[in-house]
Amino acid sequence: MQTRPDIWTAAGTTDWTLNGEIAMRLLLLEMAGEYDKIYDPATGKTGVDVVEVPGTAIKASDLKADSNVENLGNVAGETYGNLNYLSEADWMPKDLLHK
Repeated sequence: MQTRPDIWTAAGTTDWTLNGEIAMRLLLLEMAGEYDKIYDPATGKTGVDVVEVPGTAIKASDLKADSNVENLGNVAGETYGNLNYLSEADWMPKDLLHK
């Protein structure tokens, strides 16, 4: 969007780093047989077969010259770094990697 503002108005995104953690947690819960702990942040339900990660619209006009995937949370809002999106278990708290 930064290099072609003439064609971009906005784009949707999710937190790329958190997406990876969500996927790894799902895998670990499946390996542990704890399917009932799999959490879908879009519906707020646990024990689901499908997980949808909420995204946000980023306006091209909100981007700064130094905006990139690592600091996009500065303009993305609450969908970036939202630990409430994470599945958890007794042995895998939400803040495990974020203390």
